[in-house]
Amino acid sequence: MQDMLLPSPFVYQGKRLVTVEDASVFILNLPQEKRDAQHWRAAHAAFSCALMEPAYLNAALVALELAMTLDALIDPGVLNSA
Repeated sequence: MQDMLLPSPFVYQGKRLVTVEDASVFILNLPQEKRDAQHWRAAHAAFSCALMEPAYLNAALVALELAMTLDALIDPGVLNSA
């Protein structure tokens, strides 16, 4: 399950998030103050669920996109141009 591919990879500052595990590790490697924010806790919980049950993958992707957008890590317009 940990090798489960994301439907489309995320790229942030040269880091490619290709699998569910990549996304989970990315979130866990954020500074503690970011990880403590509700939107990052929700994203981490969603990816933890997706690791156990692939049906949660879409919810996890939405949570990741939302958390990255809220922290201005990605431009929301980028999500629609791919």
